[in-house]
Amino acid sequence: MNGVHMTIDLDAPVARVWEHLTNREKLAQWLMTSDFTAKVGSRFTFSAPPSGTWDGQLHCAVTELVEPERLAFTWNANDIGAETLVTFQLEKIASGTRLTLTHTGFDGALPGATGRHAAGWTRVLKSLENTVCGSRADYDWSALQITRHIAAPLSEVFALWSTAAGLKRFWADVVACTAADGTVRAATETFRLGDRVALTFSTGASTELEIINIERDRFVTFTFGTEYGWVHVGLTREGERTRIVLRQWGSPTDGDAPWDIHANARGWWIFNLMNVESVLLHDHDLRVRAAGAENGLGARYAAGNRTTEGPHDWSAFDVFLHIEAPSQDVFSRWRTSAGIESFFVRDASYRDGSGATRPPTTACEAGDAYEWIGLHDFRMKGQVIESTPHRFAFTFGGRYRVDVSASGHGAGTLLHLRQSGMRDDPEERVHGSLNCRSCWIYFLTALKCRLERGVDLRDRTRETADSISVGYNLAS
Repeated sequence: MNGVHMTIDLDAPVARVWEHLTNREKLAQWLMTSDFTAKVGSRFTFSAPPSGTWDGQLHCAVTELVEPERLAFTWNANDIGAETLVTFQLEKIASGTRLTLTHTGFDGALPGATGRHAAGWTRVLKSLENTVCGSRADYDWSALQITRHIAAPLSEVFALWSTAAGLKRFWADVVACTAADGTVRAATETFRLGDRVALTFSTGASTELEIINIERDRFVTFTFGTEYGWVHVGLTREGERTRIVLRQWGSPTDGDAPWDIHANARGWWIFNLMNVESVLLHDHDLRVRAAGAENGLGARYAAGNRTTEGPHDWSAFDVFLHIEAPSQDVFSRWRTSAGIESFFVRDASYRDGSGATRPPTTACEAGDAYEWIGLHDFRMKGQVIESTPHRFAFTFGGRYRVDVSASGHGAGTLLHLRQSGMRDDPEERVHGSLNCRSCWIYFLTALKCRLERGVDLRDRTRETADSISVGYNLAS
């Protein structure tokens, strides 16, 4: 990758976009503060807080200015190691303006510089779009963010994300890091800019990361394969816990990419972040090793088969998860109020047809009414449709249905959860499909750890307990 080339279409006239490229006050709204002057030959500096090895200063000079079509300026920083050139080209189209950005001159640049700027421009052009056109009312399918708080030292969390040995503990089965000069880093050696990290998973799938930004005990940023954009893992210390903010952006939004990427990537990141805690605090690796069940969190997974092709049906989704426990133990956690409180809700009750509340360890029956209260006092009411030692089904959220079944698989149980009844519209795709699927992966992972290790992985702190939720409101 020797340069950056990106095009976006903006629902705004060329004159407005041009003003946001050439007016220093408007530049500051979406890019950085500067002393920019729209004149060929003028020198100026962009300034921002230092990050990683970058000192926060960009030294530039305008090389071309053709109003309102083309603007070019040099772009030099201490972490690039070469003089680069940024060019904006504007073109009038029926819907507004087509903006093409090219950033060239990276031949001979320092390791990671090109990837770092590709990631940065992707994020910055989204900021330009929001500034010029206004924030979108619908969900942004090009990015996702998940937060997780872990009661572990910041340095230990950073080591898991920044070394081959660390990634191998919670994420990939085989990890090899190669430096920009071709040397292989030791397993416990911290990654550096430009390093390439090859990952192979238990399913046989593999991918390669490029480290494009890293700062000890603060963050790691890397490219994620060829289709998944970039990932930034930011770390901060908050009281007795380390806060992890994982952001992935730059994903495609066409075709079925919204489902494939957001359902798959978000679900796996939730599982991986919970596994970080399980590995660090409880010395228990949650990854599935049972052959044929390893990829159960995949959005299109079918047990024992390859993922299916074709357009996604947004009216239902499936989640599979292998648990090293007998199926009767798995279902006792769903069918009793004490059991479901152990991994899902704070308080639960099942009432029979006469209205009598069943004892905490007594299994509910078909036709029972349930009331579940979550950590944020959110009340869920519904009816049990089926309750046997091998199947459990219930109404959910008023119009949804959730079916939980299981089959013996190896030394444990392959749990299958299916939620159905969602509409196929923009809001329901997010709330009914993406959000519910994310939350079920969170709670099923909590169930897995509870049964396998006797540990509750749920975040019990009320202020942060819903951080795995998509947190999106179409009306906001």
